[in-house]
Amino acid sequence: MTNPLKNLIMPKKGVNIYLIFLLLALLLQSSAIILIKKASLSVGVLSIVSICANKYYLASIVCMAFQAIAWQIVLTRFPLALAYYFMSGIYIIIILASHFFFGESITLQNIIGTIIIIIGIYLIIPDKMENSQW
Repeated sequence: MTNPLKNLIMPKKGVNIYLIFLLLALLLQSSAIILIKKASLSVGVLSIVSICANKYYLASIVCMAFQAIAWQIVLTRFPLALAYYFMSGIYIIIILASHFFFGESITLQNIIGTIIIIIGIYLIIPDKMENSQW
């Protein structure tokens, strides 16, 4: 049995540009989540005006707009189920970002949950890739 992940990570010719857009979508969505957290910590009184004037909220909207574009490009090449499994990497990024940017603790439950997600992705993706036309 051949490894279906091999063609995704190491295509026969050059870099798989769609994989780059998939990673970009992941990073942009994670960045938007982090920026929204930063915005919520920096807005004194919550109001429409304070939200619209907050640079972190505005930056998060920009990230989500670019994420939507990258995601549309990804979906032209990958089946939705396969692409969405990769987006589960957000959990890993957010746990690390919450610790390093906001001083939140990483618990044993966070680590175990993240490991379960990674194992689940590893088990599901090859099956989805073998059964797809990507």
